[in-house]
Amino acid sequence: MTNFQEFIDYVFSFYGEGGLYPLNVTKEQIALATLKYLDNCAFYDQQDKPWTSDYKVMKWGDGDSLDRERVRDELIDMYQLDWEACMPV
Repeated sequence: MTNFQEFIDYVFSFYGEGGLYPLNVTKEQIALATLKYLDNCAFYDQQDKPWTSDYKVMKWGDGDSLDRERVRDELIDMYQLDWEACMPV
C-alpha cells in the first residue's frame, strides 16, 4: 500500500457493505481501527524483548493481508461485531 486511504479502501472491499465478508463497517470505523492497530504496532516495536512463542509480535506489514486481518480483529473487538455471521455457508 502506498497510502492510508488506499489501505482503508482495501479493507473496506473485504468488510464494508457489499464486501467479501460484509461486516458492514464504514470507512471511518476502519480508519479508527487502523489507527489503533498502528498504535499497537508502535507499542510492540518499542518493547525490548526477544521474539518467543509467548510474545505476540505485531509489526506493520505495509498493508498486507495480515494487516487487514488484524484491523478486522480490531473492528470486531471495538464494535462487538459477529464475525461468524459473515462467513459464507
